[in-house]
Amino acid sequence: MLAGLDTRQSVVENWNGTWTGYYQRKFIDPDPNVVDNNTRQYIPWPFLRYTEAVLNYVEANIELGQDLEAQTWLNKIRFRAGMPAVTETGTALRDRYRNERRVELAYEEHRYMMRAAG
Repeated sequence: MLAGLDTRQSVVENWNGTWTGYYQRKFIDPDPNVVDNNTRQYIPWPFLRYTEAVLNYVEANIELGQDLEAQTWLNKIRFRAGMPAVTETGTALRDRYRNERRVELAYEEHRYMMRAAG
C-alpha cells in the first residue's frame, strides 16, 4: 500500500499528516472545487446552534433538580441521532449530560472546562 500525500509517511510535508487516517468533516464544505484557503466555503460557521441552546436548557433543569424535564429535552437531541433514551437521574444524569455536550459540540471551538467524572 502506498502512503498518501497527507499521511505521516508522505514525502511531502509529513510533519502534519494524520496518524490515524481520519479527519474532521464537521462544517467542512464537501464541494470538490474548494481546494485551499483561497477558495471560499459556502457553509457558514454556526456561532450558536439550536442544539447548544437546548443543552443549556438541559443543564439549567439539572441544576434546578428538574430531572424529568432535563431527560425530555436531552432525549430529543439523542433521538434525532438514533440514540436510546436517557433514564438516569441525579448525579448520573449530570455526568451523562456532560458527556453528551462534549460529543455534540466537538470541534466547534468550545473550551473543555468541565471536570472529569469520578
